[in-house]
Amino acid sequence: MIYLALQTAYLGAVPPEQLARSGGWQGVNLSSPFADLAKLLMLHWVVTMLQFGAFISPAGSNIANVASAAYMVTNLAETGFFPRRLAAVHPRYGTARPAMWLNLGFSVLLLLTVGRSWQALAGVVSAAMVISYLIGPIAVGVLRRTAPELPRPFRLPAAGSSARSPSPSRPARCTGRSGRTPAR
Repeated sequence: MIYLALQTAYLGAVPPEQLARSGGWQGVNLSSPFADLAKLLMLHWVVTMLQFGAFISPAGSNIANVASAAYMVTNLAETGFFPRRLAAVHPRYGTARPAMWLNLGFSVLLLLTVGRSWQALAGVVSAAMVISYLIGPIAVGVLRRTAPELPRPFRLPAAGSSARSPSPSRPARCTGRSGRTPAR
């Protein structure tokens, strides 16, 4: 509903003279639509507020990403997949500094190799986020089958049905195998 109201406000705020000069909507080229409209309407305080918000708003998700990535590295170190040193946690603050340093190093490496453009970097980050979101349903399915006795504070009723493979061909697409046992 909010986005519909924003789109309606945007459509209503574009001056008709600009539409006439640019030959209609196809000629309107605003790099930052709401900030550019605020400039056209001479609302400079709105431009400042929008630009400040665009700068500050990613901070919350970035802080969450730093914490969750460090938590994943710490867990991988505790389970033996990464060196044990990365599982160290600060005794007073509870932060995983070695894991954060590893993530910083990986981020700098990514920035130097892929970060030639903002679009390329955003594409890599988006792909990594999609992969991280794909792990959740897979983990639910595996844990439902391999550890059904574990206590679960939250039950997802459809998790059992969505974790099952609907046909023998589904594992073939993921693993390259047919999903059938060979005849002996």
